[in-house]
Formats: sequence, C-alpha cells, structure tokens
Amino acid sequence: MAVTHLDSCAFRGKPGRLEVLRERAAADFHALGVPALSEPEAVQQLREYGATINLRLQTVERHISRPQQSFQKLLSMLSEQELASGLEVLKDRLDRETHYLDEYRDVGLHPYILDAFPEELHGAVIKFFTDPECFHSKVITNKNASGAFHVKNNEIYIRGETPSLKEQWASIAATGCLPRVFGTVDHELTHQHQYYEPDDDGNQILLHPKRDTDLVLLETHAYDAMRSSPAFYHDRLNTRGDIARQVMRAAKSDDSYKVRMAYDLVHNLRLLGRDDSEIANIVAADHWDKREKTFPGLHQEYRELRDKNAQTNGAFAVFIKALRTKFDVEQHYQRYLASTIATEVLNGILGDQAAFG
Repeated sequence: MAVTHLDSCAFRGKPGRLEVLRERAAADFHALGVPALSEPEAVQQLREYGATINLRLQTVERHISRPQQSFQKLLSMLSEQELASGLEVLKDRLDRETHYLDEYRDVGLHPYILDAFPEELHGAVIKFFTDPECFHSKVITNKNASGAFHVKNNEIYIRGETPSLKEQWASIAATGCLPRVFGTVDHELTHQHQYYEPDDDGNQILLHPKRDTDLVLLETHAYDAMRSSPAFYHDRLNTRGDIARQVMRAAKSDDSYKVRMAYDLVHNLRLLGRDDSEIANIVAADHWDKREKTFPGLHQEYRELRDKNAQTNGAFAVFIKALRTKFDVEQHYQRYLASTIATEVLNGILGDQAAFG
C-alpha cells in the first residue's frame, strides 16, 4: 500500500484554521484571569505556555512543506548504512527534542517507529492484509474499516502493508506525520489495552469480555488515542464532532449526547495527564448511567483530579478549555518540529546533494 499523501493541512489545517486557533487561544487564556498568589502549579505552567502560543503558530505558518516525492528521491540516494544511521539519529532527536512519539509510548508501539515493525505486541498478533477480500474474510463486518481487533484471539488485523523505513522518513519530512497505518495500529492496540492486562509473569490475561464492555466508550477512547498523536492526521478526524460521528458509526449508536459526553470525559482525562493504560482500566469497566446521563467511573476520576487541583467548577472549566487549546496548538507545533528534524537529518547526510534546506 502506498503511503498516504497528506497536504499542508497536516501542519496548518484548512485555510484560516490557525488564525481561528490564535483567536481562540487569546480568548481562552485571557479567561484564566490575573495570576493569584495561591493558584495551582498546573495553572501557572499553563499561563507560561500561553505566552509562547503566538510564536509557535507563527513558526508553523512560516514552515515550507515540500512534496513527499522529493524526499523519497533523496532517500533513495542513501546507502543502507547511511539509512540505518540516519534513522537512529532521527528517532533519537525526536525523543530528545519533541513530544512527537509520546502517544505511541502509551500503547507500546514507540520502539517500532522508524524501525522493523513487530509481528506481535503485548501478546497480540498483528496481521497485515494486502488483499481487501482476505482482510474482510475475517470477523470484520465494516467494509470501510482499515483495522480491527479480535478480542477472543487477541489478534489485530490491519488492511495494507507495513510502510518501509524510507516511506516513514519521507512522510514525516513532507507532512509532519507518519503514514496513517500507524494511527490504525494505535487505535487497535488501544482496544487491546482495554481488554487485556499482563499477569505477574507477563502473560496477557483477558479481563473484560466483549459482552461486559460499552462499545461507545471503548470506540471513543480508541479514536481519541489515535487522534491525540501529532504523528497522525486525518481531515475527517480532526475535531470533537468528527470523532463523535466516527464513534456513532462504529458503535452503531444514534445517541449523540452519550457519545459527546464520552469524548469530553476521555479527552479531559488525557489532558489532565492520564495515559492510555490508565484510561483503559476505567473505560473497560464503566457503563452509561441513564439516570445521571454520565459515565460514573470517568466522572469520578475527573472530579478527583479537579479537587486535587483545588479549583471550583467554574475555574476548572476555564482551565480545561485552555488545556484543550494548548493541545491543538501542540498538534501543529510538534508536526512542524518533526518535519524540520527529519529534513535536517537528511540534509546532514547528503550535504550539497540535497536540493533544499
């Protein structure tokens, strides 16, 4: 499967989106009010970040993206030794200088980025299918699906081929993103975390049979996980509404209120520092309370984090809103950093042979 080509939207979004984000940031960070003597450290850190937003967005706007084919042509000039050493430098710099790969650490995929792809991870066998008919001959009923997780067999099915190392490098350099297949694997590994946990000997144990889980909640978590990585971009999975529509389709649900509540709770916990394993432990056991119109387990975790930050409901809502804006700014900025680093590493190897700087 050829690498999906992403345009400059991966950095900038649709025309005017960065300007909208800049205006949103100004309003959301202004709403934090003036600094208080006893305000939580998290609020202080958020204020400090807010002062850098304009510069970050200006840097993203000035970035010049180039066709992926140009990078593929240059990468074809590398020897195997140059490719291997370059990939090692690239990944090391991404680890040290960015937060670009943090989401893939959550699901254990991090060691395999810009490296050989695993056939098994967390006990789950990962199978790629180049033949769509073969892919859909499994338990996959959605003909538009790009991946699936078989709970009982602990198997992940991915439609397509594993991207080559050169394809991965070229995609990061040109678009700031990895090929979309990594988002699909991230999504399915998130499902694996929801159902399985390792025992003391490292064996994967099925703790949550499918019949005991809420599909809306599990799909919301998996879509939010894949979308949370700056290494993934899809113009139809870029907003709260986009994710809600995907979840409703995947979970065969018409309850938009329930889906949006699920997203708000899951995404807020992520913003507040909970990783995918921690969120998975909650969503796997949580269920919709029709009377209270919420997910009690997630809601309780959210309240505890609010109380830990010693903020009132109103102040915490303002804090969360600013955190969401920070998240969106960082999506753009981390892609810019990754693209810049990928280009610099390649130029460092080729020197004068590189056609651009």
